[in-house]
Amino acid sequence: GEPKGQIFKESDACFPVSNYGLSKYWGEQQTRLYNKLYGLPTTSIRFFSVYGSPQIPKKGSHSWAVAIFGALAKKGKPITVFGDGNQIRDFTHVSDIAESVVRSIDNDSTNGKFFNSGTGKPTTVNDIVKYVFENIDEVPIQYKPHPKGDPLGGYSDVTLMKKYLNWEPEISLDDGIKEYFEWLKTLEVAPVVKNLHLKGESIINEKIENAIKKRFIKSDDQENIHKLCQTIMAEFLHEPSVNLRTLAKTMESDMMIG
Repeated sequence: GEPKGQIFKESDACFPVSNYGLSKYWGEQQTRLYNKLYGLPTTSIRFFSVYGSPQIPKKGSHSWAVAIFGALAKKGKPITVFGDGNQIRDFTHVSDIAESVVRSIDNDSTNGKFFNSGTGKPTTVNDIVKYVFENIDEVPIQYKPHPKGDPLGGYSDVTLMKKYLNWEPEISLDDGIKEYFEWLKTLEVAPVVKNLHLKGESIINEKIENAIKKRFIKSDDQENIHKLCQTIMAEFLHEPSVNLRTLAKTMESDMMIG
């Protein structure tokens, strides 16, 4: 639901405004219950506006602004911003998201808990446009009426994350967006690489497995490593069969961003 003010705290009452949000809340309560009743080690982490390579545009998304704006600008297409562009999000690089997951796995203090994983810093959609244009040639911006029911958003309270993990995200928005556009430059919208999903899976698996090894998780625990990789990939990519032809088609279409 909407935060009190602009900051999302774990202690806020939950009143989901979508079936997607409701499913997330149900999952948190289910895992919490299994921890309480059966002692199953569980942790729920609330990701905030994940971005970074190899993310690709997802039509209708409210938090994939970096990927959507980048894809449109790469094609020389106008960027659409709904409302006045002052909607707030908390953009968090995928490498920091992965690190928060790994540290949670390696820390018993998170058992039975749920917490935010974000930067704790508010960023407007207009800010994202500015950062994008620092990395690629500018294109026209089209402002359209704000969709009914679209939340103005907010950013994360990261007090619990810092407490449980003794850590906070390290990648600045400036550096994170630069990283994304460096990756984007390596892509050619052609059927040379037929399956971007597999390419993305390989990149994410490598990132997370390296992070796991840095935390000294047993290297032979392949089952849990694989499950972690798949979980992050599913959250990050969302689509199970995206290829470059789909990317090219999506880039041609008019995409929503809040």
